[in-house]
Amino acid sequence: MLSRPAESSFHIQLGDVPTWLLAGLALGALIAANMLSARIINPLNQLVAAWRNLAVYRQSVGRLGEAFAIEEDRRTSALCR
Repeated sequence: MLSRPAESSFHIQLGDVPTWLLAGLALGALIAANMLSARIINPLNQLVAAWRNLAVYRQSVGRLGEAFAIEEDRRTSALCR
């Protein structure tokens, strides 16, 4: 999942919007646009998080496969005589 600073960069920030665009919008319209953008971005954030989890899972399966493919060094223990 994206961190909070990265996630907040998707939302409309007053400093990022040109002043000529702000002149025609009321404060309520800006709040509504911010809420709508959050509803659009959240499923995308979840998709990215799921993709990362899938990549970690695949990497873990590969590592386990490599570990189980290693031949045993000894068949019996030197301590059990």
